Amino acid sequence: MKAVAESEIFIYESGSDVAVSGEGTVDLSGLSLEAPFGAGPIAFLVNGLDASGGESPGVSVGSPGGGVLFYCVAAGPASFGSGSLATTSVGSGDQWGLYGIPIGATGVAPGTICLLLPNGYTSGAFLSGTATYENTDLTALGLTIGEYVYTWGSDKLTLIVGARPGPVAPGPVAPVPTLPFYALLALTGLLGLFGLRKLKK
Repeated sequence: MKAVAESEIFIYESGSDVAVSGEGTVDLSGLSLEAPFGAGPIAFLVNGLDASGGESPGVSVGSPGGGVLFYCVAAGPASFGSGSLATTSVGSGDQWGLYGIPIGATGVAPGTICLLLPNGYTSGAFLSGTATYENTDLTALGLTIGEYVYTWGSDKLTLIVGARPGPVAPGPVAPVPTLPFYALLALTGLLGLFGLRKLKK
């Protein structure tokens, strides 16, 4: 697992599919719990990608069907491409993401950018989820490659389109044990010239 400051969502092509991977933590300071579709958690039965449609900027990951809550307001780009809503039922992990409030919501202005978080989420808890859009690519989904940053309080979420999550950062390298100088001299006589060359590599 890669160490993550704040939170990140990556959208990238993987074979013949588009994969979405998100992980990190969310500080709820600076966000307010809203109920644009009625009180209590809302069950999202699919994950969605909406780059410029009525729920833009919209992206979610995780296992569909769990209850999510809306924490608003985040500041950032209103779109991340030209595509409209696409959905998938393929996902795993925590269901969470970014959501643009559509027209018709109650008590929250259309276009308000909110975070979708699991019901019962505790500030600072680690989130990790994925979603897969099968047999498509970034162009077909109308996504524009780049980084899009959404901020609130002292926290942020970075949406990265067109790049995979980075590898795990390597830890400190343990020193390689070496033989004492006199032991090497003794081995030279036993190994011969070929063995000595191998030791020098």
